[in-house]
Amino acid sequence: MQRAIGRLNIMVSVINKLTRFVPPRIWQPMVKTGSPVNVFNKRAKLTIMFSDIVGFTELSDR
Repeated sequence: MQRAIGRLNIMVSVINKLTRFVPPRIWQPMVKTGSPVNVFNKRAKLTIMFSDIVGFTELSDR
């Protein structure tokens, strides 16, 4: 009984993490099949570039 409760708690934790970051069409099949899933966080450096291209708005409107 305790083992089943522990497994259920793990599944609920995984589903909660998946639903925050992954579209349902990806996580629902994993949950339905009951296959093992490892969820982890990873920090990474990210570079974002903003650019103002002269005349782009007019070009894209055409």
